[in-house]
Amino acid sequence: MSAELSYFILRSQSLSLYRKYLREIRVLPQDKKGKRMHLILQFTERLRTFSTCFLAAGELHSEIRHSFEQNRYVRDLYAIKYNLSDGRTRLGQLQTMVAFTK
Repeated sequence: MSAELSYFILRSQSLSLYRKYLREIRVLPQDKKGKRMHLILQFTERLRTFSTCFLAAGELHSEIRHSFEQNRYVRDLYAIKYNLSDGRTRLGQLQTMVAFTK
């Protein structure tokens, strides 16, 4: 398979993952004032653990977008595949945490 085709396929998978994140945060519960409460998993690099915190409206979307923008120009196929795998894992964890908030 040519490198350009691989990049095209991985790009489509990345965009698909991004849309899944956006769909997931859309179903988060609202507080009493009607504002969405956004839950995010924070990865503590030093401790290698996840913790949860609540973010104000719009901040979770910004965090997700920033994560994807950070790796936008990565050209190493293995790094892209690793980032996709890591993103899918984090999405699963986010889905679990969202399920607990319902």
